[in-house]
Amino acid sequence: MRVLLRSALIASFILILNGLPLSAQDWQEMGPSGGDVRTMGTDSRDPDAFYIGTVDGHIFASKDAGAHWKLIGRVGDRADTVVMAIIVDRRESRRLFAATRTLGEGGGGVFRSDDGGATWKSAGLAGQTVRALVQAESDPTLFFAGTLDGVYRSHGDVGLWERISPANHADLRNFDSLAPDPRDPNVLYAGTYHLPWKTTDGGQHWQSVPTGMVDDSDVMSITFDPANPDRVYSSACSGIYHSDNGGAHWSKYGGIPFLSRRTQIIRQDPANPATVYAGTTDGLWKTTNSGATWSRVTAPNWTISGLILDSRRPGRIVLGVEGQGVYISHDSGSTFTATNEGFTHRQVRELVIDPKQPARMLLVLTNSVDPIFASSDGGRTWTALGHGTSAQTLRHVFAAPDGWWATPQSGGLQHFDAARGSWVQTGTVVTKVAAPVARSTKAKPGAKSSSAKATPATANSTASAKVATSSHPLRSQVYDLAFSGNLWLAGTSEGLLASRDHGTTWSELGSGSATSAASRASGKEAIHEVRISADGTSMWVLSDTRLAISRDGGVNWATADATLRPRETARLVMVGESTVIALYNSGGTISRDSGLTWRPLNLPDAQVEDLAVEGDEWILSTRQHGLFVSADQAKTWRHLSGQLGEGSFTSLAAETSPRLVLAASPTDGLFAVRAPIGASSASTKPGLEREQQK
Repeated sequence: MRVLLRSALIASFILILNGLPLSAQDWQEMGPSGGDVRTMGTDSRDPDAFYIGTVDGHIFASKDAGAHWKLIGRVGDRADTVVMAIIVDRRESRRLFAATRTLGEGGGGVFRSDDGGATWKSAGLAGQTVRALVQAESDPTLFFAGTLDGVYRSHGDVGLWERISPANHADLRNFDSLAPDPRDPNVLYAGTYHLPWKTTDGGQHWQSVPTGMVDDSDVMSITFDPANPDRVYSSACSGIYHSDNGGAHWSKYGGIPFLSRRTQIIRQDPANPATVYAGTTDGLWKTTNSGATWSRVTAPNWTISGLILDSRRPGRIVLGVEGQGVYISHDSGSTFTATNEGFTHRQVRELVIDPKQPARMLLVLTNSVDPIFASSDGGRTWTALGHGTSAQTLRHVFAAPDGWWATPQSGGLQHFDAARGSWVQTGTVVTKVAAPVARSTKAKPGAKSSSAKATPATANSTASAKVATSSHPLRSQVYDLAFSGNLWLAGTSEGLLASRDHGTTWSELGSGSATSAASRASGKEAIHEVRISADGTSMWVLSDTRLAISRDGGVNWATADATLRPRETARLVMVGESTVIALYNSGGTISRDSGLTWRPLNLPDAQVEDLAVEGDEWILSTRQHGLFVSADQAKTWRHLSGQLGEGSFTSLAAETSPRLVLAASPTDGLFAVRAPIGASSASTKPGLEREQQK
């Protein structure tokens, strides 16, 4: 979110939340609905109870077969916890188990909930990457876990685990899937990064069962034919396999293109044994003749991360789609309908709004088939914008006075053409150059100069040198844009550019007679951030070496003092025109004289994500400890509690009177929260309520 647009965003935020029934500390999901599904679980006792595990530990639940979802809790206390599997205990529906890993070091393990997923506690294998977790069908007291270093078994309520695979084995490691035989829990199949294994005596002895499978196959899923458990299916990075003799020999299914061979999940239709579904990284595939032929029944760009078939409801398929959400089919895959009400788990990278129409908002998402969503009603409904655009190709998106603009990673500028529904490269750089001066015509020797008349060439010689222009497409890297009426500024890899025709043409700001600071600000040094006042008279230009400030439209410039660390500044936050805040990756500084002099800013946590300021109320997002609120301009801070208070939010906005916070999460989408400040509604972090540093 570009901080210069905060005032408009605040106005939009008031419109969005007007009339919403939010109580203190309540969070309101604002979408877009859908998002990242890492795994799905079901309750064997209740066909309407579904669970979703996400890439940041959040657990969502549905009690009406996926029609509605609700965020119910978080596994562990780390935001980088990836839920790899969810098990609903066959003996007690309110008891859940989760297998986890973490993106960072030192996390992971098995977790247990005794209240339906609301709260979780460690259930062993702490610190391990647990990629597989299963409960034995024939003996529900037995659980098996597959980690990077072995297979473990637990009896009873889970907590104590015993290794049943040999330690430090060259091949019995990196387990991706487990499947106990539904008739005998001592018979266990295990898929590794390198082919499948099997034990028939509870792990005392193991044998490799790779015959017929392509060497070095990562076996990601193993399942059984319910009518004949000797018929085993496995999905691997090399394709889909089946065995009719308990894994002694595997046969590979044909008919699925090479691009779809990374099959993450395989399921046999419980009502039709000849029908098998394969969830791949290239959509859902289906065979109705035991693998003789296959057809894709979803969009090709869907990555299937969850697949549920219900024997009590023939024809119903529930899909978890990475970056998309949940889809349900009631006709065996002929049609699918999104069912994401209450499930919002979008990875928001950037939030911008239209300053002229604050109800128009735009989100840039990562890990999404449609990376850009727009709303024209303050976030109540969202529509994918510019299909086919990749978020990785865009550096930033901006709300200009005439619509949406973007800065591609490849350089230059793009403008969204609503009529064409696509992003169009635009912008021309115009450079002024002096034209050659015409030479005068000299009189011949002996000619009467007193009576000679001036020729056209002679007249030109007395005129001042002409100025010509050259132009070329804007191709340099554009890091930031700022808008003020008809004056637009662009911070680029080649200096500061200005446009007075709404981005059509660009040129250097100033005439070259400016001070040395202005010359550097508008010269060839890369400019990372630019700010401009509403009337266009005040400008702030940040490069790696300095912050240049002009209060007269760019004629004269001054440079910030050495207390500011320009190279470390992640963003500038403007609080009116006299107060400027510089946020670093660790801490921040503040200026009360428009950026000339700086002093340290009192913050409750050095790891800062974003800061929203409106009046005396400041809201801070931190990477590790969530949200903090200050009602006295950062003299003291209080921690914002609530279900998502510990979450990470990359973009914030605030409004003072009803004390509303708009928070964009890198994992959970867009949220709104009303959080009154006071001892009854916010808890003070130890050591955080301290005076502003002098």
